[in-house]
Amino acid sequence: MKLGKAFSDSLIIEEKREKRALRDESDSWWLGAGRALILATILTIAFFVLTWRLFALTVVDGRMYRLLADGNRTRELIRHAPRGMLLDRTGKPLVTNIVQYRLIRPCEGQGSACTVRLLQEEGELLEQKGLADGEFLEKDFRREYLYPQALAHVLGYTGEINEQELSDEYYSVRKYLSGDRVGRMGAEAYFEEQLRGRNGRELVEVDAAGKILRVLGRDPEASGEDVTLSVDARLASIAKDAFPAGFSGAVVVSKPTTGEILAIYSSPSYSPNAFSFGLSEGEYEQLINNPDMPLFNRAIGGAYPPGSTFKIVTAIAGLEEGTIKEHAIRQN
Repeated sequence: MKLGKAFSDSLIIEEKREKRALRDESDSWWLGAGRALILATILTIAFFVLTWRLFALTVVDGRMYRLLADGNRTRELIRHAPRGMLLDRTGKPLVTNIVQYRLIRPCEGQGSACTVRLLQEEGELLEQKGLADGEFLEKDFRREYLYPQALAHVLGYTGEINEQELSDEYYSVRKYLSGDRVGRMGAEAYFEEQLRGRNGRELVEVDAAGKILRVLGRDPEASGEDVTLSVDARLASIAKDAFPAGFSGAVVVSKPTTGEILAIYSSPSYSPNAFSFGLSEGEYEQLINNPDMPLFNRAIGGAYPPGSTFKIVTAIAGLEEGTIKEHAIRQN
């Protein structure tokens, strides 16, 4: 080290040399062990994050994602049960069930499914042509009444369940679904529990286009119970044909010994098949606003003055004793 004037310069040079040495040492550490330590730390953190994410996907949220995956490759189809048959006292069927299809398609802007009812021929034609992505068919049944005018007020009709009824506890407990038909009026409503039956389910595997590949499982449906009524279809038809056209009134035929009702006819009548096959809003309004009130059952809802039923007894007695003649009764 130099003394004198050069002493301060010597100190400055020495200080710079020490700083350069420290900087070189720092750079050497960064280029060597320091960089390796930081890289190892980053890799450790990344591995931990990936491990945790894998654990969350497979264990924590695994069930949810498994259900979502199964939902994309499987569909649960409802196997709708046909309603039970309504029979007359002789065992003659009064109704029949006709196959139809429900076209199930996703609702626009919603996560639920929409139902479009189709007739049998349309459903089969659509199956042949192919369905759009996300669409599939469910087999269903519609009701056809074989004596529509003669027994309309006795049998009633079926109608599609509405949203208010679906939210009702009675229907929700019994697992009614949107699009199901329930009895309205008459025997269809009174024997709803017996006639309805139990729907089944079918789990199917589908491809990306929604085409069914195979059946994975099936819970068969159970048809509704058949119900035999006391009415006689032939007698009801005779009562309808014998009733004067254009007149309002009712005919009731009963069996006095048992109290059974053999026929009920209310005029004017209507066809319950109109409700099964589908009524437009205009047709429905025209029906319920008809001044002749065809939906009104005059046999049980009308108010009529009592008749002189005892005259029948005296007339029969007079005929048997010969005091009156048959033509005299007809004239009176």
